[in-house]
Amino acid sequence: MTVQNSYEGIKQVVLVTSDDNKNCQLCSNFHIGPNNFEESINHYITDHNYKLLHVGQQTSNDMNGNPWQLTVAVHGQ
Repeated sequence: MTVQNSYEGIKQVVLVTSDDNKNCQLCSNFHIGPNNFEESINHYITDHNYKLLHVGQQTSNDMNGNPWQLTVAVHGQ
């Protein structure tokens, strides 16, 4: 059985998080934001032909040092 590396050939990576509030890095025509997180993920897949490489959770700290949980989606092309 041959194992295929799904990351092989990836030259550019885009990260979308559940607290983003910005325009698309590639076309600037689409708003990436927490209110349309699922659509933001799909935008890179359908409009820019990126592959979804990973979906998971990330912990960072808020302004007061308290843990803050984010959902992240990593796309690659």
